[in-house]
Amino acid sequence: MNINYKKPIGVYAAWRLNEDERAKSSSGGIASVISEKWIEKGGVVYGASFVKPFGFQHIRCSKKEQLDRIRGSKYVFSSFSKVIRLIEEDLKDDTNVLFVGTPCQVAAVVSRFSKYKEQLVCIDLLCHGTPNEKILKDSIDEDMIVNGIDNVVFRNQGKYEFSVIKDNQVVYKRQLKNDLYMKGFFKGVFNRDCCYNCAFAKADRISDLTLGDFWGVNLSAIGTTIGKGVSLLLVNTSKGYDVLNLIRNDIVMKERPYEEAISGNMPLNEPVKKTWRYSVFKSLYPKLGFKWAAVLAMPDIVLKNLLK
Repeated sequence: MNINYKKPIGVYAAWRLNEDERAKSSSGGIASVISEKWIEKGGVVYGASFVKPFGFQHIRCSKKEQLDRIRGSKYVFSSFSKVIRLIEEDLKDDTNVLFVGTPCQVAAVVSRFSKYKEQLVCIDLLCHGTPNEKILKDSIDEDMIVNGIDNVVFRNQGKYEFSVIKDNQVVYKRQLKNDLYMKGFFKGVFNRDCCYNCAFAKADRISDLTLGDFWGVNLSAIGTTIGKGVSLLLVNTSKGYDVLNLIRNDIVMKERPYEEAISGNMPLNEPVKKTWRYSVFKSLYPKLGFKWAAVLAMPDIVLKNLLK
């Protein structure tokens, strides 16, 4: 795979002006407003979605009402193999395609469809690694899955809070302090092996735009709070600026130093490191199941939370 890495040509803290829509998104709502405008202009959007009965896959969105399915962070691997043929058909039909995914997914799409440079725009998401969906599934009560789930949400108005949705209602909720899966995710306990050697966890990017939470941003300089959602927005190509021109009136953009972005965001520096926690979990998970394997892989964290 021939990868063309690019140093960002613009670095911004950004967020959506519509406060209600901003609150619905994980980190500022920039991906959502771009997706909406893209469909308004006749294009299609591909992004990660929960898929019944319990899975995560990329889906094709050609209508605005479909975009809710791909809104928000997904801290799990989303298969995109089933949409490759659809992307190819869209491009051959001269349809403008917006693909949103992890850097490795974007690299695969860019490489495969390199001859469609004008029609294809890609947004990569700052990625800490993607566990297999089975691990997440095993962290949820089996009866709940058997009875049916409509969606899962990893963040609620910027807060890390895992929720299960059925019939438009929250039927199960785990706050971060009590969530073994989320704790393990942030500690890099559950990632797939390839994530620990990620070639894309570096400052140079492979997409037109890069999006993520802007950890480490100077809040006094941008005049908002991280709790409301602030996107780190890296513009990597001139085509990326063309996309932003479509939404200029819908967002706030504050230019920031490149060093600020790099210092506060690990995926711009290096992959998540494999530690003893990973080895313990991988060894015990097949024998003891998710809960006890996770507890024994993070005993200090579990004890600390109990003492609180």
